Amino acid sequence: MNVLNALIVGKGRIGTALASALQARGWSTCFFASWKDNAPFFRVAASRADVVFLAISTRDDGAAASTYLLEALRAGRPVVTCEKGALANYFEDLEPYLPYIGFTATVGGGSELLSLVRRPLKRLVSIRGVVNGTLNFLFWQVAQGQDPYTALRAAQERGLCEPGAQSLAEAVNAELHDALLKSAIVWNVAGLGSPLASVDFSYSILAEPEILRLLRKAATTRFVLTIHPTTEHHWFEFGGFMARRDGWMVRGDFVSRNDDQYDALFNLPKEHNALIVKRRWWHASLISGRGAGIAPTVGVMVKDAYRLLKST
Repeated sequence: MNVLNALIVGKGRIGTALASALQARGWSTCFFASWKDNAPFFRVAASRADVVFLAISTRDDGAAASTYLLEALRAGRPVVTCEKGALANYFEDLEPYLPYIGFTATVGGGSELLSLVRRPLKRLVSIRGVVNGTLNFLFWQVAQGQDPYTALRAAQERGLCEPGAQSLAEAVNAELHDALLKSAIVWNVAGLGSPLASVDFSYSILAEPEILRLLRKAATTRFVLTIHPTTEHHWFEFGGFMARRDGWMVRGDFVSRNDDQYDALFNLPKEHNALIVKRRWWHASLISGRGAGIAPTVGVMVKDAYRLLKST
């Protein structure tokens, strides 16, 4: 049996765990750490790999990740990625190559939320979902009786928080930006209109007193993505984002359980994600599962690799 070769960009927690998971399945793995001064080497290394894996966080707007993706794809190699900025901000460049990109891990990790919106969305009424497992974890833990700072430490210990976020305000605002990128990806993949990028969103940053105010209502509050057609103005009390495109509104904000249309999203435990797609004359479709964290991210990236190898 031929040994499969993986080129992994990024040697952080995701990249290291990914290498171990692939090696356990008999793959040969090597790492590529930095694009700087090494572009010719990357092209050669990518051409020798069966699959290129992008396991880096979004340090810029996705430009670096987009470069990696396009270089590998133009070398004729499929790519699996968990990085969000490229598909959120450079979707038009990458769209022709989507059949050769495994991007399930970019939104919802192991819950595979994007499988629900990659299908034809005829007669769509709305898309609603919890797309940031870390925020769901924080609100879930506080609702169970933990104080906010203990819940934050628990999230950090589980590897759920964005890199570099230390304080409560830094962590929550980093996750809100993460949710914005994921929301752009959901919109772009669903193909409901022309692509959105992060610069197309109005965005509100939260101060720590506002976060604590929200967490006092943790049992009845969750951060939810909503995509729906509208001509009405909508804004959030505080914390969130919004964009309009082609007669649709894409927004993320903190919602109350008093609104029945969100009720199913309040039963998600810990770092779980969910997406509900509602179409006219159809029952709503729901997909959910564990999202944030190293293990679910690595697991779905490996699954994407085998899917791509089977189809290409």
